[in-house]
Amino acid sequence: MAGDGRPAQAAPRTGEAWLAGVATAAAAACSAPVELLGDHLPMLADAAVHGRRPEPWQLDAVRELGRAAAAEGVGARSAVDLYLSASWRLWRQLPAVARSSDPEQVRYRLARVAELTGYRVSRPDERFSLHAGVLGARLLDWPARPLPADP
Repeated sequence: MAGDGRPAQAAPRTGEAWLAGVATAAAAACSAPVELLGDHLPMLADAAVHGRRPEPWQLDAVRELGRAAAAEGVGARSAVDLYLSASWRLWRQLPAVARSSDPEQVRYRLARVAELTGYRVSRPDERFSLHAGVLGARLLDWPARPLPADP
């Protein structure tokens, strides 16, 4: 535990072996240290499977990992590539998706995202824009709250 009562951040928790495999594969593909992921994958899996939003301290921990990576000379591009690669790999291996009795539904939704946004999740150069859009929507608490009007 951290001094303030929060769980201490460490290398990726591997309560489930598949998360460790996702982290290792993403780190190898991006030539980035796996430790940079911290608890990102368990947090993301929890959000995807149970719909839980990350707690502010969890998001702060991810930011701190980014600061530490920069201090160690890990470039922003490598860090973003690692997070996007890990997130993509996690999504493809989520138990609910992997066991889905309707893979066509997953394909349909991905195609719909591409149709609505012009960006495809399958393209690494377009994934960041989608990820940034999702993060922005979450920061604005959309769709629970309407988007602010343009000034």
